Amino acid sequence: MRSFQKKNSLLCGIGVFLTTFNTNLFAAPEYEFLGYVRQHVAVKLQDSPEISAATGKKINGKGKLSMSRTTVRLEGHATFDDVKFVGIFRSDRERRTSYLKDLEKSAVASSFTPSPPAPAAIPAGLGDAFLDEYDNDELREAYVSFDLGDRYTFRLGKQQIVWGETDVLRITDVVMGYDTRWRSILESENEELRKPLIMANVTIGLPELNGSLQLVFRPGWDDDEAPINNVDLEGGRWAGQPGKGTDALFRAPYNFDHSSGDTKDANYGLRFSGEYNQIGYSLMYYRGLTLDPVVNSAFNPFGDAPTAPGGAEVIFPMTETYGFTFNAYATPIDTVFRGEFAYSPNTPYNIRGFATTFPVGPFGPPSIAALTGTSGLGGIKEKSTLKSMIGIDKNLSLQGLLGTGRDSLWTSQIFDQWITNWDEDDDLADLFGYGAPKKEHWTVLTTVLAMNYDYDTINPSLTLVYDLSNKDVIFVPGVDFVLGDSWRLKIDANIMLSASSKEPGDSPLETDTNLFGTFANNSQLNFRLSYYF
Repeated sequence: MRSFQKKNSLLCGIGVFLTTFNTNLFAAPEYEFLGYVRQHVAVKLQDSPEISAATGKKINGKGKLSMSRTTVRLEGHATFDDVKFVGIFRSDRERRTSYLKDLEKSAVASSFTPSPPAPAAIPAGLGDAFLDEYDNDELREAYVSFDLGDRYTFRLGKQQIVWGETDVLRITDVVMGYDTRWRSILESENEELRKPLIMANVTIGLPELNGSLQLVFRPGWDDDEAPINNVDLEGGRWAGQPGKGTDALFRAPYNFDHSSGDTKDANYGLRFSGEYNQIGYSLMYYRGLTLDPVVNSAFNPFGDAPTAPGGAEVIFPMTETYGFTFNAYATPIDTVFRGEFAYSPNTPYNIRGFATTFPVGPFGPPSIAALTGTSGLGGIKEKSTLKSMIGIDKNLSLQGLLGTGRDSLWTSQIFDQWITNWDEDDDLADLFGYGAPKKEHWTVLTTVLAMNYDYDTINPSLTLVYDLSNKDVIFVPGVDFVLGDSWRLKIDANIMLSASSKEPGDSPLETDTNLFGTFANNSQLNFRLSYYF
């Protein structure tokens, strides 16, 4: 009730202020309405090797529909001279395919008897029925924007704020989380995955410095899950192998109220954007939650000990991020160079528990990982981390070679994550639940070639994501068809080529599986038909 009153007070205050600010606020309004109706269909190209907890048989799924998703998006603008109101609503509905039903039955049956220090065994059959998570009716954005004088621009309400332009792996785009449960990281339009927040967003023009200063503040009026990344921990179609059909959140539930990171706490930041000698740049600072989950363990608690029966919980500690970006056009070679850098002095990582010992056992103290059969329960350690990206964008004349209708766009970038105060003895886990150790550097190459045919009505593309550190590959060929003024059809394949992946029945202490290795046996063929109005 208090949060509801705060929101109403803010909206009333805005209304009174705007009415006072502009007596012609409701004179000669201009309206705009647009949107789309969209159908997603995805077919699995490989069998999933996981064993169903419900039937004891392999989940498989090759040739089955892994997604049949219908989306309606409605957007409205109302402009009253200097003031603009924007509202965006999206409704998603998913068909309960036989493959998804199999995963859900397994997830519900996947409860387990936890390892120590849990006080008691937990009976099977208490897992999460996750299919409802795919269906949403959401007011995605609802904000008012207006100018005060020549310098100040205000945008107040639920909105998207994008800092940075890196694809697949984000560097300075730290203000908002993403929901990747329904499409993983491979949806081409980031705004469909990004999770808008209720924020105050003020931009101050600074022509004296040839730039502008953006100030953002999140009061914490959103839902508990709003500011973090939702990854598939419920055992759905994008759960990492071998986690399909296993409800990991039953074992380690979310704690959104942890003392190290309460998702209702206020977040804030600033970014200065400018230009110097025809080089665009920005400097930024943000204090917000860690977007990716880490697990707080009763064996070595991070702040408050877990209260969940299994002795583990998912938390999102507060962090600080300092960032820098640049972009520059090199005329002699007709190429745009760009870069992003983000430094966080307190990035949390899980400790594998391979080297850490626990004082029990008849033959001496075993490691926590050996005792529990799970990597990552050794606790959480904060490390200084520098993420960087250097990329190029270039038009290539391929008309003679490939018969394209015009120049093709080639974009490529190198991403690197560097733990600057690296110490191998820290025993950091690359991923919770997997035994591969964190490396001092993690380097990934992404490259995209976008082509155009038949007056830009047939637009194929080739995308490659290559983990240089671990040799995993994701290959995405696709083609986008423009069918008249309103219809669009996009077809792509997500081909997962994992160098190493954890299989069902493997030792819990295997040490080879990294992030892209968890995508193993989950290649998909995707169709997306959209009608825009």
